Amino acid sequence: MSIVAHNIEKLFGDPPTHVLKGINFEIQTGEFVSLTGRSGSGKSTLLYILSSLDKPTRGDVSLSGLSLDQMSETDLHLFRNQKIGFVFQFHFLLPELSALENVLMPARKLKQENEKRPYAIDLLKQFGLQDRINNLPHQLSGGEMQRVAIARALVMSPEFIFADEPTGNLDSANGELVMRIFHDINVKNKTTIVMVTHDQEFAKNASRQIHLADGKVVSV
Repeated sequence: MSIVAHNIEKLFGDPPTHVLKGINFEIQTGEFVSLTGRSGSGKSTLLYILSSLDKPTRGDVSLSGLSLDQMSETDLHLFRNQKIGFVFQFHFLLPELSALENVLMPARKLKQENEKRPYAIDLLKQFGLQDRINNLPHQLSGGEMQRVAIARALVMSPEFIFADEPTGNLDSANGELVMRIFHDINVKNKTTIVMVTHDQEFAKNASRQIHLADGKVVSV
């Protein structure tokens, strides 16, 4: 299995609010899965837990047979940099770096910047940003910044891509472009993709939908 969620529960606050309630499912290697459900159903919270960016109150997540709960912080940090690409709802670009330098940030952490530069440039071209490679974030539109952020998540050819409303700040044409690139990467590289979306048309791009309601899985 690529991803196994076992009895995931998440509580916030005092008194505690039960956001996730006994989540169990498996995702096969190379699947493209969308997490759907109404606002407040727990989709983004679950995505952060699956991607190792948050920890469950109870339960465990395994990626490629490795329990996230059993990893040291050092091992988890290395695993995250090498194996996981995360697309946030907002771009979080570093303002002092160019579009290309932002895309290459994950490679810089692993001292692979020169090795990954050609692919980073190719990704920016695929996203229609060939004329924006040297632009700083303040010289880009909101949609362009989001496309740079998506390229950054893809540059290390990760085994897993976790995307939180990746098309939420894009117009329909650019949203469809992102979905095409996700689909191509999923098919060609067998990359496992888990995507949160409110858009049913984009959700249909996935091979399977996991639907949440009130913190519980109601269909897989």
